[in-house]
Amino acid sequence: MTTIHVSDLSKTYGTDTNVPVLSGVSFDLTSPAIHGLIGANGVGKTTLLRILAGQSRCEGVVEVDGQPAFDNPEVMDRCVLMGIDVPLPSTWRGTKLLSFAQHRYPRWDEARCAQLIDAFQVPVDKPYQSLSRGQKSALGIIIAFSATCDITLLDEPYLGLDVANRDLFYRELRAEQARCPRLIILSTHHINEASHVFDSVMVLKKDGVALQGDVESITGRVVELVGPKATIEGFVSHPARRIGEVHTAGGVAKVLAEARAEEWDQLSALGLRTHEVSLERAVMFLECD
Repeated sequence: MTTIHVSDLSKTYGTDTNVPVLSGVSFDLTSPAIHGLIGANGVGKTTLLRILAGQSRCEGVVEVDGQPAFDNPEVMDRCVLMGIDVPLPSTWRGTKLLSFAQHRYPRWDEARCAQLIDAFQVPVDKPYQSLSRGQKSALGIIIAFSATCDITLLDEPYLGLDVANRDLFYRELRAEQARCPRLIILSTHHINEASHVFDSVMVLKKDGVALQGDVESITGRVVELVGPKATIEGFVSHPARRIGEVHTAGGVAKVLAEARAEEWDQLSALGLRTHEVSLERAVMFLECD
């Protein structure tokens, strides 16, 4: 089992130490699992992934199996980071990039690489700079999966992929975890699209982790209640729990509420219908200040 331990991580760029990119970030992740990393643009998801990959120094504790991550060859050999913003030599052909990766990663799987090239139909004979955005993303996915590292960090790897290839990516991601179980972190904005591959999710804000847990525990904390307007209004008038905005149509109202699954029978006894919510709706509801 691989373990990532982060405690009180902070990161600033340049001389402006009063405006940290990340501050007070603490969490633990273990394998085998696919962990979703969620957060608004500019919140520091890419910076965090670079820190976990040992590529960027920070304040605080960042350890992989008890070893410090930064600039540690033992950690970096076990970790691959890929995404559209990961800089690759623009003039190198895809074949040269793959050859370099084959020598870079000790557990490189050449047969898996050939299979993925065929699946994504990437023209690896062309220079990287001449590839489309989607082809660059696909090449990054091929490298990340073929590397077979204990830790696979994917920074919005689907950017530029069409619908068919995004679906292919998720299928291959599940296949990859079955082929070689590992610790995977997938940074994404498409929560619902990716929710079926996540084992857990972590919501990142600049001042720390706002929400973390396995998918079932998070979705199990939120319920949509539907019922007579008067019943809903009576329920929310004495909130002993987090309550969302009430929406009404005629004499019927609905509202999101924080409630454990074991409480649903009690809510049904009040004459309310209970409905499960998607991971995206649950995350958006729970992370609201």
